[in-house]
Amino acid sequence: MCRSPHLPVPGAVLATKPHRGADWSEGAHRNLADNLWRVRTADPTKLRSGHTVTIRFDSPVAPGLTLADCALRPDRLAKRALCTYALSKGFGGGPLAAAGVGALATRFDWVVRWRLDHGAPSFSALRKGDFDAFVARLRTGSVIGLVDVVTRLDAWVTDVLAGIVPFPTWIAPPFLRVGWGPLARCLGVTPNAIVSSSVFLAELLARLPLLLPNRAAEIAEAATLITPGSLDLPAASMLEGYLAVWRSLREASLRGLVPHDPLLFDPFGDRSPGWLAHRLGKPDARTQTLTPPQLFRLMEAATRWVLEHGPALVKAVAGCADRGLRERGCPANDPPSSSGAERSSESLEMRLDVAVRHLMSACAVLIGSLAARRGGEVRSVKAGCASEPRPGVFELSIYIEKTIRDNDCVAVPALVIEVIRTLEALTLPTRVASGEDWLFRVALPGTGRIIELDLTADLPAFASECGIDVGSGGMVKSLASHQLRRGFSVFFYRGFRLGSLEALNRQLRHTDLSSTRIYVSEAEAGGMISLQDACEARHAIALETIGQKDRAWLFAAKARLLRRRAAGRPFDEALCEELAHALLQAWPNGGNTHTARPVSEDPRFMGEGAAAGIRIGSQARRPAADDVRLIDLVRAYVSATAPQVVLS
Repeated sequence: MCRSPHLPVPGAVLATKPHRGADWSEGAHRNLADNLWRVRTADPTKLRSGHTVTIRFDSPVAPGLTLADCALRPDRLAKRALCTYALSKGFGGGPLAAAGVGALATRFDWVVRWRLDHGAPSFSALRKGDFDAFVARLRTGSVIGLVDVVTRLDAWVTDVLAGIVPFPTWIAPPFLRVGWGPLARCLGVTPNAIVSSSVFLAELLARLPLLLPNRAAEIAEAATLITPGSLDLPAASMLEGYLAVWRSLREASLRGLVPHDPLLFDPFGDRSPGWLAHRLGKPDARTQTLTPPQLFRLMEAATRWVLEHGPALVKAVAGCADRGLRERGCPANDPPSSSGAERSSESLEMRLDVAVRHLMSACAVLIGSLAARRGGEVRSVKAGCASEPRPGVFELSIYIEKTIRDNDCVAVPALVIEVIRTLEALTLPTRVASGEDWLFRVALPGTGRIIELDLTADLPAFASECGIDVGSGGMVKSLASHQLRRGFSVFFYRGFRLGSLEALNRQLRHTDLSSTRIYVSEAEAGGMISLQDACEARHAIALETIGQKDRAWLFAAKARLLRRRAAGRPFDEALCEELAHALLQAWPNGGNTHTARPVSEDPRFMGEGAAAGIRIGSQARRPAADDVRLIDLVRAYVSATAPQVVLS
């Protein structure tokens, strides 16, 4: 194995080791030349899960070849450069979290696999036509389509028949199963790639009589238990992730991070990976926005669970064994059904573990919808996080993912404080026993069982238990934690008279207003903006390459867009903060100037704007339509009140 010289190690790299069988080296003994890195960008004492990722630099990329081999030292160095820069600076959007860097590293491996299969010895040898060939391979719908896996399989079968390599199998009664891990390493790919490829499975099954003539039927029967992936077009988000590797390589080349093997051309020109992904892939299924009745019913049910049933459950966990609870202590006390009917007396029974799960779900609903927090942030709340710094002012100290990546104090209503107190009482025995302060982790007395909140499964179960149909009206088909954060955003901005885009931006802890605006401009948040971008991308090539398939896609996409716009009309009685924000952008630094009052605070200027006939209301045009007139007004105002400010 060739080793690189010792390089400074980023703080996010907790430990390294040269190979899988070695011990981890920490502190001053870490070395970026090692082939395994343990990476963490979030403090595990503040973020409950998803904080540590292992990045490998010895991945198999071709039959008998890994990145750790001397022949691929340039690729190994390029991968280290990309990962190091992504952890410290980031490519276009700030430093990446550990999971993002792990995804970048995995996708880089696939680009290398494609390049080797394509016959290019280095990235500097590639040209725009080669990138187009990569995109064509990527559109096959499966990542394994980036390589000629059938040719690799045939070469491996030849080696097996010649006795050079064994056929990896293992016994799992009543079947003899294929060892997918060893097989994937022999082929230079990943186990998940071959298991999820129906093309590969069919090719392997066709060769089983040659490989193991006495056991072929058993292996074929076992293989039928594996569900192959779809052969449809890949999702736009999947395509964008792999295309982003090329963007990162290009930026790293321009910054001099990979001088030994730079990418010498711009793969995208004036486009972006997202634009190309929308053009080539199918629209992603995004979380949708709950309608006002749905969100309010969910919050009402959650409030009932916390205030009415919370005390009984706290007592049950503190002093009861795991047994059925009846009406007096059971939080299943006739929650409303979808039809409004009450439950019969025979159904008023629920196990303690199920009841505790529903109570935790109720707490998560209120924190997520009233504090506008992400799912991982909700799960990371700890004892002592609620405070009242001034009478009537309540704050929640909570971890902020993606942007701050540390704890911050978020303003919340008094109900959230009551939620935290309920969780603190519920988890007190668990916290005393474990010495940890997490509030969504409960040990059931006398059973040794630990219950932790699983938002993916528990939120839909809670809604169903309360008789809330989140699919009513055909608008929302599932329930996810992010819908609570988006629901807060919509109602704060559109339903609170004093709400503003800047205030919402602060509450969400976004770094820029463009991200915040997406929350309130996608009325039916299943993807109007995303779908419209996809339509425009298809239109850009339609005149030259239109075919029956693309024509059908365009008609279907337009129909979906019209339906989503219609579904979004109840949300569209909006404040005109976006228009005011456009006015403020005429100031240097977005209005953050100390030389004069903000434009929006001056009554005379507001009068001028109204007199100019600019339409403001729920049916107003977008601010860009009046840019020229608005900027003229701003310039006139600034010239009269603050001549020392120069507007370009």
